[in-house]
Parts: sequence; structure tokens; C-alpha cells
Amino acid sequence: MYDYDPANLYRTKFPEYFAGKWLTYDLAGRRLGALSFQRTDQSFSDPRFAPVEAGELQFFNGVFGDMKWQRPAAAAFGPDGALYVVDSGPVSGPGLDGDARGAGLFRVDHVGDGRLPGAAVTADRDNGPAPLTVSFTGAGSGLPPGVPVTYAWDFDGDGATDSTEANPPYTYRTAGQFTARLTVTGPEGTTAMAGQEITVGNTRPRITVRRPQDGGFIRPGEALALTVDVADTEDGKDTRIDCSRIVVRSQAGVFGAEPPVRRTERTERAQREVESAMPAGQEGPRARYREQTRSEIKDTALRQLAESGAGALALTRVAKEMGLSGPALYRYFAGRDDLLSALIRDAYDDAAAAVADAAAGAEEAGRSPRARLHALGGAYRTWAAAEPHRYLLIQGAPVPGYVAPDDTRDRARAVLGPFLPLCAYGSPGASVSALVTEMEAWLAADAGVTEWVARYVPHAASDTRRSAYGLAGAVLVWAQLHGSVGLETAGQFTGMGHPGDTLLAAQLHLLADAFALG
Repeated sequence: MYDYDPANLYRTKFPEYFAGKWLTYDLAGRRLGALSFQRTDQSFSDPRFAPVEAGELQFFNGVFGDMKWQRPAAAAFGPDGALYVVDSGPVSGPGLDGDARGAGLFRVDHVGDGRLPGAAVTADRDNGPAPLTVSFTGAGSGLPPGVPVTYAWDFDGDGATDSTEANPPYTYRTAGQFTARLTVTGPEGTTAMAGQEITVGNTRPRITVRRPQDGGFIRPGEALALTVDVADTEDGKDTRIDCSRIVVRSQAGVFGAEPPVRRTERTERAQREVESAMPAGQEGPRARYREQTRSEIKDTALRQLAESGAGALALTRVAKEMGLSGPALYRYFAGRDDLLSALIRDAYDDAAAAVADAAAGAEEAGRSPRARLHALGGAYRTWAAAEPHRYLLIQGAPVPGYVAPDDTRDRARAVLGPFLPLCAYGSPGASVSALVTEMEAWLAADAGVTEWVARYVPHAASDTRRSAYGLAGAVLVWAQLHGSVGLETAGQFTGMGHPGDTLLAAQLHLLADAFALG
């Protein structure tokens, strides 16, 4: 409730109209409103109106209709007569850590027929080594066109004005964390302020969550495996990134702070495997049912793939086996191609996990590059032999009429990624020199391939020759693996008198010889 003070000299205090009114938030209408109450007992001469008593609600009027709120949690008038609102953002609740966009403490001033200036700060970079030159802009600040405003920038937080330009540059010469503040002043002395945090002396790590895919599902109570790629310009330049410094927190929609997930040391360079026993059973019954049904649909589809191949997959057949109607299945997958894409993503992710596990185990055991090559190739063959229908889904004959989504390419590269550093530091002989030259041209022409190789090969950006060695080795591994594993999975070795692992081992030895791997 607002307690109006006529002696308050604050220029933008709320007017007397709001005195005695309660402010509340209408969740359905997503607006703030003022509740007006009867101040005294009152009767009316018109018999159509009944007497009212002091304290009865008169009406509810919406206020600040042009302001957009997420979920206001508290509001109070300050001694200055301004309104202060705490907006918890899109998700709120006791101890619930959710999306923080739009959350904050906001001050609402009453300007009457006037208008406060706006303040906005944008920087072309907010972190990096010293000296760090940052180009700031106050674009979006000010008042409507034609109304003059002034700018005052304090870049280093010492309280002094460092620039009065609208779009100034500034060079930070010492390491530290700074808040660059912009104060915009209108012609009547009204002000607005905005800030931007700047970190000097270190470049922010680049973090990419590779698994699970965005929008994916898990079964209730199931441990969720995550793959996190971390690249750090300074701390990961000459040494591996310390896994203990990587903290992944789970937003599982439960009370309490976001807990760090449980880590495992499954990594090749910056890639980290972490597992979280996420309390997935906390979601509502409808969400749990949807997840379970999607999982059952995929399991049913995989059984049909094993029996008849990907070309025979049809949602109507899956629905019939599950006892569902065809239209009901379309609530979970948009069509056959959507279901196929989900199965392909899962297959690539599982194959990549098998290879990454083998890479981490071989590295921890201190095995030689040649032994690591055999460990990785053997892990891939073991995965394919255990689930040949899933292997053929990603490496077999194309499914007529199906076009795989673009993201499957990155998942396929994740399978080959751990092979890249094995040959990068070898000494390729004349038999592969032409391929190495072609790989150098590919790297120069395709930034996406260069970025992929750099995630696995240390110093790849500065040593393109080593990158080409690694890429050439990975391409040859791909050809060898799918030549041998593909034939074995298709049953072509039957009656030939040798197991598939013998042929694959011989091929990998030849590849290791070609790169002089020890």
C-alpha cells in the first residue's frame, strides 16, 4: 500500500492518487493492478445502490499497461515514493533455480506527462587478455528523436566520468573485473543508468553441451549422461583442462539449489563425460507418460529395424504393434522421418560414447598411440556387432526418400573425433602424402572442419600440417572401419575362416605403419 507524503521532494514520486491503494499482480492477465478500497462508510439516496462500509473493495484498475513482467514476486514503495518490484523471471518458487532472463529488481518512477530517458550499454567484447580494447555503444539510449540527452561513461568504476561520447572506445590495461556504467541525463535532469561487466586478463571458456540433444527425453529415474566440450584459450592452451574445474548443474525442476552433477573422467582432451542421477521422476504425470511413450515407440521401431530394415519402418506398423491408433502416434513424432532422425541421433551418440570411453581408458592406462588406435577401433566394432541394426541405420544403404537433418553430421564427427589426435603426431609416409595434401586443402576451405579438428588436436590452429595428418588418419580410419565392420555386420565374412576382429586388427596395424605410430 502506498503512503503518500506531500513533504517528499523526490521529483518522480507516485502521486496522491495511489495513496491507500494496494498493488497486486494478476497472473492471468500478466499485469499489475491497483485495488481501491472504500475509505469511509457511505449510503446513497438512490435505492438501487446498497450502503457500503469502510474497507470494502471498490474496483481493480490495471496500471503500467505498457510494462511487460515475467513473474513479479514482491513489490514495495520506497521512502522516495518510487515503486520497487522484484521479478523472479520465467520460473519462480522456493529454492527453484530457473531461467534468469528478465529477473531482477526494478524501480518504477512516476513521470506524469514527461518521460525518463532510456539507458542501454552494448560492448563488442566483455572479456580477454590485457590490454583489452572495448568498443562501447549507447545505442538504444536517450529519448524520442529531437530531445537532447547527455552521456557520462565510467569505465573503471572509480566514480569519475571517462567519456561523454555516445559510442566511445576504452582500453583496459590492467587485469581485473570492472563494471562499465553509462548515465544518460535528460533535459529536465531525469537520469537512467545501465552497466556492463568487463573481465580483463582472461578469456571466458567456450562451453558446448553435446549430449543430451536439446529437447530430448529420458525415462523417469534414469541416469542422464551428458557430454560437455570445453575450450579455454589460456588455461587449455598447453595443458588439458582440469575436469575438477568443470561444474555442470542440473535444472531438474525440484526444490533446492541446482546441485552439481556427478562426474566421470571420460574425456578426450576438452570433452568431458558427466553423469547426473537427475530426479526425473519429479515432473508431472503427463510429462512422464509422454517420455515413456516416446521411449517405447523408439524401442518398438528398433525391433522392427532389426527384423525388416530401415526401409520398412512405418508409423502405422509401430502403432499397430503398440496397440495405438496412427493419429495418436503423431502426437509424439511428426512422421516417419522424425522417428528415423531420433533413432539416428541416438545411434551416433551411443557410438560416440563407446569410442570416447575407450579413448579415456587407453589414455589413463598410458597406452601407446598404436595401442590406442586398436582400442578405439575395437570399441567401435564391439558396439556395431552388439547392435548391427543400429549400425546399419547410420552406415548402411540410404533409406529411400529420407534426408538426414544437418545435426547428424556433427554427431558422426563426434564418433571420429577421438581418432584425430592419434595420427596428428605421427610421421606419415609417401603412401599417404597425397591424401595429406588433400586434407590441407579441405581444412583451408571448410571452417567447420577446421573447428572440429581443433577440438581434438592441440595447437591445431597454429600447426595446420599436424591437423592435416590427424584428418587424413581419421578419414582412413573411417574407410577401414566401415569396410571391415560393414562387411562383418552384413554377414559377408561367413565361411571365410576368420573372425572380424582379426581382419580389423590387421588393417589398423597397416594404418599405424603408414603413420609410423609407436
